[in-house]
Amino acid sequence: MKFRFTGGVDCPDWLLVDVAILSTLPLEAFSALVGAVLGHLLGREFQWGDALETAKQAGLDLAQAKQATCGLQYVVSNSTRFHCDSATVKDEMTMIGLPSELADSLALAYSEAYEELQHYAAEDFPRLPTVSSMDWIILKGDSGESSRSAVDTAVELRLCVGKPRDSIPEIRGLRLKLSREKLLVLVHELQAALQLMCEAEEGMV
Repeated sequence: MKFRFTGGVDCPDWLLVDVAILSTLPLEAFSALVGAVLGHLLGREFQWGDALETAKQAGLDLAQAKQATCGLQYVVSNSTRFHCDSATVKDEMTMIGLPSELADSLALAYSEAYEELQHYAAEDFPRLPTVSSMDWIILKGDSGESSRSAVDTAVELRLCVGKPRDSIPEIRGLRLKLSREKLLVLVHELQAALQLMCEAEEGMV
């Protein structure tokens, strides 16, 4: 059976084992574990000591507690990733064996934290550095002199690169060796690309 929280594929067998362990927990212990996992996914330190004590009181050993925690984290993080609503989480968790009472508790906690989970997941998503500005200069061969003329043989691009969440951008230089002919072609193609972008922008207004 395909599930939305798994991205439209079958539920992994190991998760069924973890859900079976979670199903043995009383509601209070299960809710405490859900709260700990949500806190961890929102950037707070996971309190293993508290989680293990809760699991121990519920009759789980160390290995079972870790399995249950990992399974629960997988469910919540994947549900966030695939934009599942709380009703979907409840229904799909029930389908893979989680008791209705526990599924209700998970869905409620997930619903309350959903917006924050989405925001944190977006902030934490790997991003490539972005170019905030760019300048260029044409360099003369061996003389080291520079000009804005298109008759020289080297181009240096100066990129102002901002990394995610950086307050101070980094300036990087990229030097290209070009013949006069290739440089003229490059200038022509960049001008044509700029014209197309301007026309597209005007068409969107």
